[in-house]
Amino acid sequence: MEAKKALVRKNFDGSAEFARTVITNIVYFVSGVLVSKGAMLGNLSPFGASFAAAVPKKYLLSALAGTGLGYILLTPSDSFRYIAVVVAIGGIRWLTSDIKRVKNSALFAPLVAFLPILATGVVLTFVSTSTLSSLTDCIIEAVLAGTAAYFFSSTVRLSTERRSIAAFSQQETASLVLTGCVLMLSFGSVAIEGISVGRILAVLVTLLCARYGGVAGGSVCGIATGAIFSIASRNQGFICGGYAFGGLMAGLFSTVGKFACVIAFMISDAVMCLAFSDRVALAEVLIESFTASVIFMILPKEVGNFIAPVFSHEKNASLGETLRKNVVMRLDFASKAINNVKNDVNGVSDRLKRLYSPTLDMVCDNVRKNVCSGCGLKVYCHDKQE
Repeated sequence: MEAKKALVRKNFDGSAEFARTVITNIVYFVSGVLVSKGAMLGNLSPFGASFAAAVPKKYLLSALAGTGLGYILLTPSDSFRYIAVVVAIGGIRWLTSDIKRVKNSALFAPLVAFLPILATGVVLTFVSTSTLSSLTDCIIEAVLAGTAAYFFSSTVRLSTERRSIAAFSQQETASLVLTGCVLMLSFGSVAIEGISVGRILAVLVTLLCARYGGVAGGSVCGIATGAIFSIASRNQGFICGGYAFGGLMAGLFSTVGKFACVIAFMISDAVMCLAFSDRVALAEVLIESFTASVIFMILPKEVGNFIAPVFSHEKNASLGETLRKNVVMRLDFASKAINNVKNDVNGVSDRLKRLYSPTLDMVCDNVRKNVCSGCGLKVYCHDKQE
């Protein structure tokens, strides 16, 4: 019976592991498609290559297939270069898969994404006799690809750790936020009469972080989303200032309530838009902010239970990490001390064995005491001295 239960449990665990692997591969495939659709400076899309350079090896094929499909769906006429980059990244990952010191380096993913993007960009630039601005765009694209690969690899590493999100450091939290911003950028091209779905999501996330994360949450999310969406188009540089300033002001008024956060963000964003853009862009900005604000107002408070610990307990998380390291260090010292005590006890034991090891005379004397004392012939033996 027990053997049957063990067999059933083993089959169940195997099925669960298989289902988990399939679902994870699907997630990496879909993520590759979405990330590849994120465009910057109008028509450059380096983030799919960054994603392919950062994913774990066992999910590399799914990620490569997803990014390749995403590039084909994005720009079918210009997808050859990015598909070549993805194939090159796959080849580099395969060739270096057995070199642990290389693949475990923090610079591995950024370099794997940077070099193919830069090489193909430079070749196409000189072949098409492009101007210096095109070469500059190529360098910017390669740098962004390497930077995004670093953030992606950090996020992938964090997803495998069994730590609470509240225990993440500021750098780790920033990596998560920037990864989310790149995913949102894939929806930036989905627009209705100039109203971008991606920017609506960015405003919504900034408001949520500001409301439940305070000044830190609003500033971090506003700067990250603004930086990502400002490079999506050459004519939207004002978005960086608008989202950053809006997130800061919304965070300052977060203690007053949701409505105060909305008003502070919309006014700040509109002021930055008026300072650096035109009235057409102002109308789009106001519509996007209003739409995101309506969604923000109707969301339940339970949403904040996930966001608040990310920003409000950074000091406690840092203190907890310091305490953990201190405990580990003390346990290491205790382990070494116990090991030394064990060695001393073993040494004393060996010394005592050598001092009190039985001799032949002691053995004979003990035999006489234990055996001969009850024998009726002991007098005869003693007389004969046998």
